[in-house]
Amino acid sequence: GHPLTVLNLAKDDSYDVAVLEMGMSTPMNEIARLARITPPELAVELNVLPVHVEHLGSIENVAKAKAELIEGLKPGGTAVLNADDPRVLAMRSLTQGPVMTFGIDDPDADVRAENIAFEGFGDTAFDLVLPAGTARVLFPLNGKHNILNALAAAAVGYTFGMTVNEIAASLRTVASPSQRLERWRGKSGFTVINDSYNSNPAALLSMVKTLVEGGRRASRRIV
Repeated sequence: GHPLTVLNLAKDDSYDVAVLEMGMSTPMNEIARLARITPPELAVELNVLPVHVEHLGSIENVAKAKAELIEGLKPGGTAVLNADDPRVLAMRSLTQGPVMTFGIDDPDADVRAENIAFEGFGDTAFDLVLPAGTARVLFPLNGKHNILNALAAAAVGYTFGMTVNEIAASLRTVASPSQRLERWRGKSGFTVINDSYNSNPAALLSMVKTLVEGGRRASRRIV
């Protein structure tokens, strides 16, 4: 999919920025090959989780494979790293370019979420803290993993020159993709959370935590 996307983009000069996913599932240096096709000016590492271990053998090998993205940066390119994930934060040693970190638990992260409040499903608020200021974000998704995704996006936006208020306004418009924390509301008042697409044990645990946090007012919570 990645090479086809790049070939289509090469025919279109109307875009300014391309956001490309460089995925892998085997120890065949897949990300390294994709990074040679499109050397990134900015690389985002969200996390290292025990996925595709049936092919890669261990979570350490997953980290090594994901690190190929940082190793493939253009000279001087920016690495955006999850400071709450030690395996991701260790990748800062692989680049000589700028590094921007994001996190919830690490007080030294460049981009942080503070004063997080879960009011219910689809209703989260937090203070977005950037090097250039702070803004309150009303975020239409639940779960720590989604807040970390929002912080990663905020770090990218900040790197491209967006203000903290512009980023906060953009995060208010986020919506869940199909089958990822998707909400179905029943006529009798119940809610079903569909988080089934390409799931894995870590994703399931994140969903359960989201159910616990967002469903405090529910009479029953069923997984």
